[in-house]
Amino acid sequence: MGKDKAIEIVKNLNMTIDKMLDKSIIRKSDNSIFHNPSVSKRVLVKKKDELISKYNLKKKEYGATKSEG
Repeated sequence: MGKDKAIEIVKNLNMTIDKMLDKSIIRKSDNSIFHNPSVSKRVLVKKKDELISKYNLKKKEYGATKSEG
């Protein structure tokens, strides 16, 4: 993956994170065999931070979000 694609992914993650509620309700399945299809906000923020550090992205490259200022 190139730097341009990483910037695009980080922008999309920022939009998704901003749309998520602070306390999202994750429903548990009645059957423990199946994994919950939704992801938590914490996991998305972690992936975003990993991409930013891996590709040495600056805020002006991917744009600042409401939560980042």
